[in-house]
Amino acid sequence: MKKTITVLIVISFLLLCSCQKTAKKTFFALDTVVEIKTYGEMPDGAEEYVKELEKVFSKTDTKSELYLQNEKEESTPSKLLYGLIKRSLDISADTKGAFDITSGALTGLWDEAAEKGALPDAESINACKENCGYEKVRTENGSVYKPKDLKFDLGAVAKGYIAELTVKKLQSLGVSSGFASFGGSIAVIGDKPDGSGYKIGVRSPDGDGVIGYTVIRHGIVSTSGDYERYFEYGGKRYHHIIDTATGMPSQSGVRSCTVISDDGTVSDALSTALFVNPSLLDELYGKYDFEAVLITENKTVITTANAEFVITAKDYSPADR
Repeated sequence: MKKTITVLIVISFLLLCSCQKTAKKTFFALDTVVEIKTYGEMPDGAEEYVKELEKVFSKTDTKSELYLQNEKEESTPSKLLYGLIKRSLDISADTKGAFDITSGALTGLWDEAAEKGALPDAESINACKENCGYEKVRTENGSVYKPKDLKFDLGAVAKGYIAELTVKKLQSLGVSSGFASFGGSIAVIGDKPDGSGYKIGVRSPDGDGVIGYTVIRHGIVSTSGDYERYFEYGGKRYHHIIDTATGMPSQSGVRSCTVISDDGTVSDALSTALFVNPSLLDELYGKYDFEAVLITENKTVITTANAEFVITAKDYSPADR
């Protein structure tokens, strides 16, 4: 997408402010603004660590490991990339393709459409659909085997994973309280010094403040929403979350999905999967350890049993479950 569009991306949730002193570092990586805050001193090397991870997982950097991996039918990637590909393929299968890391041909097509401000034609969409499918990929003994034209897109999982890796790195450098924000994913380190948790607000899809908030003391929060990246054509909005079953932006009735988990891969991947197919919520809740908050186009709020989400917007109400 154009950088002018990227600038319009709104972080899916707002970290509500604290009056206590923090050290802060802000920089651009992984096609988003990265913000790291710590209580106390900021350790050296945090930005450099993220930039090293970007060299592995970036889908736009022609020198990144992922980009080069996508050009090959057979490869033996680094343990870091192989591990995320293999884990993501498992989640793709568990979500029946609602989250699918093999969607690169389709997401690339829609990125081009956003650049041009015009819709792709049906023939192009169908051709790209033929080059998607997690079941077409095989992993074995550290090697990856895939069709030549199948492209991985880790955009729906890498930021959550990298957020988790980043806070673990910060902890190893002595940080006991703080957070790392990667656009749609934020990872929290411990309580604040006063013993309180982090109050995180979930943004309204209509852009007018927050719908409500949750308080977390550790873990990763990821949000997928139809208002984060989009373009308009013929008076209609086309967002960036593609349903590989149709080849089109998802039309599930969900406008925003937030997933909270100690596992950054789960948090990020399931926020996409449940946005695309919310009917999977109960099945996935029994398989993975997470909590979720889904905002529907009817302004209802669907939450899992232990999400502890407080609705503050007057025009939103909890869904009957």
